[in-house]
Amino acid sequence: MAYRNYNPLSFPRMYFFIVYFYVYFRVSFALTFTNEPASQDVNQGGQANFHCSVDDPDSAEITWTLDGNTISDTSRRYVDGEYLTIKEVLRNADAGYFACEAKDTNTGKVIKSAPAVLNIKYSVCYLGAFHCTMTVGRRT
Repeated sequence: MAYRNYNPLSFPRMYFFIVYFYVYFRVSFALTFTNEPASQDVNQGGQANFHCSVDDPDSAEITWTLDGNTISDTSRRYVDGEYLTIKEVLRNADAGYFACEAKDTNTGKVIKSAPAVLNIKYSVCYLGAFHCTMTVGRRT
């Protein structure tokens, strides 16, 4: 068997190597966060905004959690792409640890951001004589 006409870069072999390297590099490089949510202090009744982004947004599904529970869209809390907005913040319902989770749609792997703390400030006044500011939330 002679190998005088053997071309190592023939079309089938070249196609195989291109597909192999594409799959190898696509699977090897997992998603990473380019921006993670930051802790913040908000007055009760105010608005809180969290932002989270990954290096390949086209192949990621972003979800948000509060104290480990997935957040569903409501009239006060909603997700818009990489952003989580909370309107009319309530101290008993919204104080806690918010985190972003990104699922790679190609591999199914999930990465989780470091938690961000939402501290909600409110004022208490007794008979107009004293003014106290209290904060409800969890400090990191």
